[in-house]
Amino acid sequence: MAEMIWNGAVTVYDFIMDNIVIINILFALIIVFFQRRSPQTVWTWLLLIYSLSGNRSGFSQEQDV
Repeated sequence: MAEMIWNGAVTVYDFIMDNIVIINILFALIIVFFQRRSPQTVWTWLLLIYSLSGNRSGFSQEQDV
């Protein structure tokens, strides 16, 4: 019984760690768009989220010369 609970917890943990970026984006969108705020605040949040995301292309910034 304890092993089954442990395996379930590990499965949930693995799923969250594999999808943490998507989960964070969804939570950010929920917070930004479902609050009744002014458009200026929404655009400020979007700029912040965009600037924090950085380069997510998966390629290294280093280049061989």
